[in-house]
Amino acid sequence: MHKVDDESVAEKLSDVAGKVMDKASELIDKLMGAAHTERSRVSDYTGALAEANEEFAKACASVASHHLEETEIQMGG
Repeated sequence: MHKVDDESVAEKLSDVAGKVMDKASELIDKLMGAAHTERSRVSDYTGALAEANEEFAKACASVASHHLEETEIQMGG
């Protein structure tokens, strides 16, 4: 009778261990999915665009300051 009980306990332990591994795998998948969420990069791009616009405005002002007698440059045309 001991062998039957031992096998039953071993089967139960194996079943429980398999279920624990399945749950752990599911949890890892959920955590990895949450860790790799994509974010919107619109604010990155608009920030880069604003910086580029400021640099362009400075460059235009610099060119205009070197060509004071050129009306087209002074007028922005």
